[in-house]
Amino acid sequence: MKVRLRHIITDKSLHSHDFRPPVSDVDFQNEVSGYGMAGFIGDANDDWFVEIEHGDKSDKESSKRLRTLRSVFRLRHGLTGCYLFSHKVKLPDWAFEQQEVTCNKNAMKPNSLWMIETATHPNRQYQYSSSAQLFLTTPIVPADAPKINYRLPGFLAKFWELQKVMWITNAGLTDRHVYDSRPHQWPRLRRGIVRDTYSGSYHVPTEAICRTSGSRTANRYTSLAIRSSGGQVHSPPSPTSLSGGFSFFEQSAGIGILITVSEKIIRS
Repeated sequence: MKVRLRHIITDKSLHSHDFRPPVSDVDFQNEVSGYGMAGFIGDANDDWFVEIEHGDKSDKESSKRLRTLRSVFRLRHGLTGCYLFSHKVKLPDWAFEQQEVTCNKNAMKPNSLWMIETATHPNRQYQYSSSAQLFLTTPIVPADAPKINYRLPGFLAKFWELQKVMWITNAGLTDRHVYDSRPHQWPRLRRGIVRDTYSGSYHVPTEAICRTSGSRTANRYTSLAIRSSGGQVHSPPSPTSLSGGFSFFEQSAGIGILITVSEKIIRS
């Protein structure tokens, strides 16, 4: 499927040609830029072909046609055959140190895969509401049109994502410092998380005493719950009623745990 991609604000087309990029000045890399202006028809260097790499297992249509958040695809340039590509190489200060995007003839697949995150229909009707004193947007698309949203991740998915983020963030740190941590320390929550921002960096304190006591409380509660139920694990008491017990809250590594221990379980 051949497409042309235009930037909404500047009305420029995604464009590539046989010129070297500003940073990755090698033969197999071509420059990618926004080209044209409003009303300009463009040329063949604006043509890209969509190649669906794979879809979501739960959505069979996503392997046959583009589906938001479900289809993973590559963009191949029509004239040169290179693939739209992004990597960790940053542009100079004049480009605010953003990641360089090129068209790579020998593109590694993980760095040339793309996905549509948001899609809206361009045909909309605007009606003025006298009561609200503003224009209301009414879509022309049918009300029963399929809609796709992000899936809500479970606890294990959030935990695994956090480990990957910490791994990537830690790998990007080139200098050692007093707050650094190693991957084997993350599951045991023995070190804090270092977060880098564009304007600087800040560090999350470890709170070792809080985390250690929280882990011990959780283990103690589990053993008491199993023993009081004759070896069978039951759901914990409702956290909405804390009378006759105590609660402990631990916030560490992005995970909040609310533990409510009943006096009845403790006495047993």
